Amino acid sequence: NKSRGYIMKRPTQAEVVMDHLKRADYSTDSQATSLYGIGQLAYVVHKLRKKGIKITSTMKPCIKPGAVRYAEYRLA
Repeated sequence: NKSRGYIMKRPTQAEVVMDHLKRADYSTDSQATSLYGIGQLAYVVHKLRKKGIKITSTMKPCIKPGAVRYAEYRLA
């Protein structure tokens, strides 16, 4: 993408997730996939935690038949 002669940098998955967590209360793998096309939210959260960002995860029961639980991530 070019804007006024500058090449605009595409945000990384980590930047997208951080932006979402700052704006929204939480994020789930389903949200990350449907909203941003991020299929491995747990891995992105792991990378952010390695950088020192405090993110909590809570396992929630799943309503869908056959599914057991899902993780809900929040900034600590």
